[in-house]
Amino acid sequence: RFNVLLDRKLKRRLNELGMKSMAIGGIFGGLTEKSRVILNVSEDQMDQLNREFKQWGFVFGRRIANNL
Repeated sequence: RFNVLLDRKLKRRLNELGMKSMAIGGIFGGLTEKSRVILNVSEDQMDQLNREFKQWGFVFGRRIANNL
């Protein structure tokens, strides 16, 4: 499947860049899909990867500790 091949290509690229990621479930346009969270990445790096892999967009954020 095309998405499986694209995910493998992304994982290889992230490895080259020394970045860690993890697979998660997601929904885009009402369709269930596998997505990937890239850890400790800058917004500029996300933008570059988004363009390189011709994605519609990305969600960017920072983890905030929850000490409840």
